Amino acid sequence: MSASIPYASASVWEHLGTDWVGQVHSKFRTSLNVEVEGLLLHIGHNPNRLSGLGMSLPQGEGGLVIEDMAIGDLVRSTSQKVSLFPSRGLPVVYRWLDIQKVASTVAFGSLAPQDLELLETTLGAMRLKSRLGLDLTEEVRERLDTLVQPGAAEVDRRRAIEWLLGRGLGLTPSGDDIVAGYAFVMWANGRDVLDARLRVSARLKTTPVSATMLHMLGFGEVSSAVMAVWNALLAHDEGALKDALNGLLDLGHTSGIDTMYGMLLGARTVRAQNHPNAGVGGKVELFHVRGK
Repeated sequence: MSASIPYASASVWEHLGTDWVGQVHSKFRTSLNVEVEGLLLHIGHNPNRLSGLGMSLPQGEGGLVIEDMAIGDLVRSTSQKVSLFPSRGLPVVYRWLDIQKVASTVAFGSLAPQDLELLETTLGAMRLKSRLGLDLTEEVRERLDTLVQPGAAEVDRRRAIEWLLGRGLGLTPSGDDIVAGYAFVMWANGRDVLDARLRVSARLKTTPVSATMLHMLGFGEVSSAVMAVWNALLAHDEGALKDALNGLLDLGHTSGIDTMYGMLLGARTVRAQNHPNAGVGGKVELFHVRGK
């Protein structure tokens, strides 16, 4: 994608529309978040790093705009344009007609078991478990094991997901990133694990950035980095899949690794549910938990 024009994930139109007012919630070196109706719209200037609810301003100009914006500054959208009002400098306006819409929706039930077998094999070779941002305490291991057990009750899986919310450090704690990767795979296989109740729980238990990410995942809306994984799997392209997964490694300190580990858990869950008699006694062992 050309960095000289503005982009936005399609989810911006679908979930926010074009008539809204927001304020800068948080700011980083090369991007910022705008709070709009309880969600965080991420604005940067790298079109290859769109979030599940994101915009990318033209490079060069976009960096200057973001630098001039401050916490609390206004961003206003109408049916014709979106305007940023920085504390320093003049307002900057982009017409919606000039903003390139980028696909952000993973189709529900779009991946077959054989697609996820490729994902599991590829991720399994990356030795992710030793690099997670979440300490693998006995409690953590028990919850992760619950996610993949074919005989686990749905209420137990829900409790395991809810327990993971907010666990760890950072803007997107490791537990949330694991849940995000897991939810992506399950959604793509036709199983929704982030219902309205869990999305509300996320708003109460974790950071606003994570809560927005998980909210969007509840509708199949993902970042451009995760979309690249999905597109590679749809195309059955092993090389493109490896490239997409390597791209995920660049996200955050451990966010990409944690997300991929969640994907691996999701792929193993699908396999276990499709082949419930695999393994010893039909149980998929991720970890050996003391006393069991």
